[in-house]
Amino acid sequence: MSIFKDTLYHRKKKTSTPVANTSKMSSDAHQINTRNSFRNHHINLANVNCNISHNKKDKQHKPNHQMKIEIHTPDAKKLKTKILKDAKDGDLSTWDYRSNNDDSFITHSPEQWADKVILVFTPSDDNKTLSVEPSFWKGKYKPVADEMGTIMGRFAERLWIQYRGEYTSFESFA
Repeated sequence: MSIFKDTLYHRKKKTSTPVANTSKMSSDAHQINTRNSFRNHHINLANVNCNISHNKKDKQHKPNHQMKIEIHTPDAKKLKTKILKDAKDGDLSTWDYRSNNDDSFITHSPEQWADKVILVFTPSDDNKTLSVEPSFWKGKYKPVADEMGTIMGRFAERLWIQYRGEYTSFESFA
């Protein structure tokens, strides 16, 4: 028990290495301490900010488009093109390409999600931020917030896994 108290105590003090007397630890406790030490020193964490706002006075609260992901990238148009091309070519696992006369989109391909929620990509005017917002086809099934949130979460997974080198950070808004 004291091993974990020491580890928590030192994390609160923002010491980078947990301190524990390894000579008095069981082998299981030593392995846990070693894993935590490795995690603290060798894993680069993604720069992800999750801003959740339910306050109507908050600037980020938009009743019609509450959910969105903002991807901070050196070239938003290039990233949009890459994501859409990967979906079109079948290189974006579990996502399908869709388009209409005005724009291109992606939808999650498993049967229970296909075409219920489509993701719309909009580069900022300065081309430094790519906004991803859930939408749906006019006159078709209107998804509920839980469905849109699930799809946005699935897309965030792809950002972490497949596009990690293409952005500096991303934020999610709910």
